[in-house]
Amino acid sequence: MQNELKTAIRFENFWEAFGPSGVIALAWWMGARHAADIRKHQSSFPILHIEGPAGSGKTTLQTYLWKLLGQDDFTEYDPFHATRLGRPRALAHAGNGVVSFGYEVKSPQSDFDWDELLPLFNGGKALYRSAQGVENISFSGAVMISSQAPMECSNAFQNRVVRVLLIGTHDAGTRNDVTLLNHLTAEQGSAFCKALDQESSQTVSTLTRLAPAYAASILDRYPEQLSRQAAKNGGQLMAMVDVLSLLLGLSEAQRRSSLVEVMDCIHPNFVPF
Repeated sequence: MQNELKTAIRFENFWEAFGPSGVIALAWWMGARHAADIRKHQSSFPILHIEGPAGSGKTTLQTYLWKLLGQDDFTEYDPFHATRLGRPRALAHAGNGVVSFGYEVKSPQSDFDWDELLPLFNGGKALYRSAQGVENISFSGAVMISSQAPMECSNAFQNRVVRVLLIGTHDAGTRNDVTLLNHLTAEQGSAFCKALDQESSQTVSTLTRLAPAYAASILDRYPEQLSRQAAKNGGQLMAMVDVLSLLLGLSEAQRRSSLVEVMDCIHPNFVPF
């Protein structure tokens, strides 16, 4: 089953193209499928930020992830160019799925602030005020953000984000892996979604069991460097990597290198000492 699924979604090509950073994004994507259930047990689900310069593979990575849900393409909303009424409509459209925000340059004329999305970390209701009144949006899905540069945001928002940094250094071999990923069809990729749905309850229960222990371990090791929320995000992400490893049968080297990578994802300036 594991080998069949790995082959179906071309995981080894994915690993060669994106390595541990890709596994982190894929593990988060797996968790996002169950974000509402995870919040029921743990109150929150982290926001994913994929950062990298032009040509680093952000679009390739996101397109691959959406294919795993059986979708050939996806809509990315630029929050700095969307109206204050357009942004909640994007959330309402996503429902309990993933809403994708992306931007290249922050517009100085925009009234958007990332703190507007803070309520989405815990799910539930987000209030939007406009000249027409107050719009109450229900959202139980997950938030993914893509940008070329680091986000300019408050510490409160930063503490709710896990970041995957892409550097885009591909040789001839990995370019071939990227080509094969681009040729993956949504029908082929949907094998991942079907496997997730079959293992839904086990995925949530395993993640719920593992995440608190991982978070406590992170906080014990780095109590002065990381907030409790960042440690919780890291614990959830590590648990997601373990669940993904069980689903796909990752090698121990792939699993361990991905777990190490988590520390770079939960704080932009993390340096262990």
